[in-house]
Amino acid sequence: MNHLNLQQILYFKEIAEMGSIAKAASNLKISSPALSMQLSTLEQSLGHKLFDRQGRSLKINEFGEQVLKHAKSLFGLRSEILALSNNFDQHSVQRVKLGFYDGLPKSLAINVYSFFHHRPEGVVVEMSENTNDNLKRALLSNRMEGVFTNRAFFEESASIRSITMGKSPLSFYGSQKFRKLTKNFPHSLDMQDLILPSLNSDTRYTLENWLNENEIRYKLRAEVHDSGVKKQLAEKSYGLILLPEIGARQLVREKKLYKIGHLKNMYETYYLTVLRNKRERSQPLNELIEHLENSSFLT
Repeated sequence: MNHLNLQQILYFKEIAEMGSIAKAASNLKISSPALSMQLSTLEQSLGHKLFDRQGRSLKINEFGEQVLKHAKSLFGLRSEILALSNNFDQHSVQRVKLGFYDGLPKSLAINVYSFFHHRPEGVVVEMSENTNDNLKRALLSNRMEGVFTNRAFFEESASIRSITMGKSPLSFYGSQKFRKLTKNFPHSLDMQDLILPSLNSDTRYTLENWLNENEIRYKLRAEVHDSGVKKQLAEKSYGLILLPEIGARQLVREKKLYKIGHLKNMYETYYLTVLRNKRERSQPLNELIEHLENSSFLT
């Protein structure tokens, strides 16, 4: 095996994550032929193909998957070394790895980051989004210190615990086109266009019950998981959406969406789930937990 070129490994990682040489080349600001040549050189050095060619497309093979796993670890360590170098004058660099359920309001993640940002010492916050199931696996395998969700789906056990961060009222929101529906709410929703949460959402089940109890018929226009997509569809007047107050506040201020009506006694609750053993958590995360236990976090 020849000497490995780290730049070529970076190129391979980009191709694997983007799914094509053309997209990776655009991101890397190099030509597609040059990137293709770099990939071929790397495969020659390794003595194995990293992708299976299927016409004009590439599909990463089993060997490539293993190399990609190690490449991610390699560049993750590189980032940590650079962070250590950049913050060495602070004598200590603390890193907090946090996961967010991808359906949560983005403002909640900003609140979490703000808590760490205002600490006097250096803290590097690594934030990533994923599904509830993947977050659970990441926490239990110690790849994340804490995960934020809108479900208490983690059973209390000897190793993990969930802390309630707070709850936010749920309301229907819509564009200027739907403002007249504030009158006679909730019956004004009858036969209106609705963009609902996906079927695997706890909120969807609760909402369906509420609609049935109020004998409200509706026109289902879309089932959307991502909160950002829902908001954009609502802004374009494609239908009404259900949002927690914390997730709609900025759009209401900007008059992009309007509150049509509040669902009485219905809330979205947020949780932070962590490892129970304090020694397995960083000091910044322990301070966040202490803050949550003594005050509301939803602002």
